[in-house]
Amino acid sequence: MGVESNREDGRRRSGGTIARDRRRFSRWTAILCLGVAPIVAAGCSDSATGPKKDDAPPTFTVDASMDTIYITLGSSPRTLSVVDPATSTDWDLAIFATEITANGGEAGPGGVTVHCVCQNAGATDARITAMTAESELPAFAAFTAAGIPPAGTAWSPTAIVDNPWYWYDFDAHFIYSTFNVYLLKRGSTVYKLQFTGYYGPTGQSRIVQFRYETLVN
Repeated sequence: MGVESNREDGRRRSGGTIARDRRRFSRWTAILCLGVAPIVAAGCSDSATGPKKDDAPPTFTVDASMDTIYITLGSSPRTLSVVDPATSTDWDLAIFATEITANGGEAGPGGVTVHCVCQNAGATDARITAMTAESELPAFAAFTAAGIPPAGTAWSPTAIVDNPWYWYDFDAHFIYSTFNVYLLKRGSTVYKLQFTGYYGPTGQSRIVQFRYETLVN
């Protein structure tokens, strides 16, 4: 159905694309800020679903270490139980380890499509390893609804797979985020996402963090 368990964190993608990802997330927020595991909001603002007081976008954390986690977006991401993802329209994203799948195309009937802004597509390995969630926040914040491309070939349900959100260091056996910005569209609603980390506070892998905003509702 398109969401397959990636049993090795540094596994090569289809088409020869190597996916890789990022250094330990420097700021970790306690699990259950939202009160719903395994997805939580970082920052624990006064509103569990809103941004922090400094207006930085909220960061959400998903424990994708054991099973595929299905997420529906909206005003705030939440996880949900899906019996058959191949027939369910309820979910928007599925995450297991490094593998992130949108509910569209062969993966599911949700009609979700994705566009990779890919502002870091030309970044060197050294540049990627130096990136942090803080250093790449301006690029995320700078992208507005005015930059949304028209419908067409710019959108694909496999854009996250085709343009991996991470870079794998085969020497260090470590995953670094590329911090590319992705647009996710379902119907007329468009969201932007940036995957910011893969490791928990003690270094455990498959703890995926991403920030998220609605561009067009």
